Amino acid sequence: MTTPTGGSTAVQKKQVPEWLRRLDDPWGITWRVINALRRIDMRKAVRFQAARFQNVTFDRPIFILGAPRSGTTTLFHLLSHHAQLGSLWREGHDLWRKHHHPRRNGWTSDKVGAGAINDAERSFVRRYLRAHFPETRFVEKTPENCLRIPYLLELFPDAMFVIIRRDPRAVVSSLINGWRHPEGRFRSYFVPETLEMPGHTRPHQWSFTLVENWRDYKTRTIPEIAAEQWRQSVIALHEGRGLVPAGRWREISLEDYSADTIAIIEPLLQWLDLPSDSEMTRFMTEGRAVNVLEGGDWRRNEAEVMAALRPFVREIEISGYDPRALGFEA
Repeated sequence: MTTPTGGSTAVQKKQVPEWLRRLDDPWGITWRVINALRRIDMRKAVRFQAARFQNVTFDRPIFILGAPRSGTTTLFHLLSHHAQLGSLWREGHDLWRKHHHPRRNGWTSDKVGAGAINDAERSFVRRYLRAHFPETRFVEKTPENCLRIPYLLELFPDAMFVIIRRDPRAVVSSLINGWRHPEGRFRSYFVPETLEMPGHTRPHQWSFTLVENWRDYKTRTIPEIAAEQWRQSVIALHEGRGLVPAGRWREISLEDYSADTIAIIEPLLQWLDLPSDSEMTRFMTEGRAVNVLEGGDWRRNEAEVMAALRPFVREIEISGYDPRALGFEA
């Protein structure tokens, strides 16, 4: 198991200087340049080039999927501590956007379907992963990958998928709070059109997944956008379930995981064909395996959340929750 540069297993969040936060252009040029400079790592660059002459293969990679703010990070941090798994220790946006950034498809969405891979891309993906860790098996999580399951299956036909779901009310509430973060922490793209959502103060900064038909939401409310991001993730997972062999697809709930982490993780490790791991056990027993997701009690946004989710009773059902139990009429 490799750890982030510097030897710490903690994922470091780099803060953007205040003066940079004031810059908001349709292309996010300054933002991208400063991020590129921060990512410079000569050791990884050397390993990336060396991998060009190696037969780089990976065995049964593990993809953690779920709507953004569902708890994917919590599970990812835990599995990243397993000695037999490599990890990027962060979301893989740089990897997946290299060849499929939305600007390459007319700013349609984050969705990538089957038949979109070329040989150069296959080589890049494998070299990029090898540059970050030496293990032949890895765990990865990027919420937008809910919209890329056919693509991931073509890249890694033996991939295993762990889906984590969470009470839709809590997910949408957390997305709302993320959109409203005072420092714009959850920005994903600088889109080339002006966003005029009520109360949104960054007219080109889109947060979280870039969903299909996002332009239809340029003047809608943030709760409506949040609910649509959750809905499209749920639908994509529902469709993806039918593409992946049953033996390589497993679903858990954040509520069950939080209530008894060990009871969820032990059978999950067996299913993944991974032995118990002392570092993971220590991580769990120290109480770091369960974090309190930002967003607080969803009831603080109750009226907005319930109104935004009310049209999506069917999606609530297929996400694994009982609409009536959550206060919706089936």
